[in-house]
Amino acid sequence: MLEWIELFSSLKAGEISTLEMFCQTRQIKAWEVLFEKWEESNSMYIVKNGSLEAYIVNKVLWNIKVGEFVWEMAIFNEPKVRTASVRAVVDTEVIILLSFSIQQLSKTNPEIVQKIQDVIAERNTKNGIN
Repeated sequence: MLEWIELFSSLKAGEISTLEMFCQTRQIKAWEVLFEKWEESNSMYIVKNGSLEAYIVNKVLWNIKVGEFVWEMAIFNEPKVRTASVRAVVDTEVIILLSFSIQQLSKTNPEIVQKIQDVIAERNTKNGIN
């Protein structure tokens, strides 16, 4: 389920298998909201197919495409709340990773954290955050 995702390309097969035990998938209809700004965060989402967009009120901040992830920021930051809302642009399937599984993985694979932080920094720069 996860071996095709670039974020996890440095993991061994056994590590991917372990991580997959903490994954599930979810179908989201077009324009359905996945989560709202200020909600508590306990998961990261990876787009398996379809497309999502992050937004605040009526301003789209960025699009999340196949293989990309969203709500990684709250996994590593306090408070663990979402800073934007996310909705499906088209019918979309996401892989849900519980935050504790990513936190555990980061202890043995710090490059995962660095990749996630790089994406956070890039998104913040594009949207004038920080």
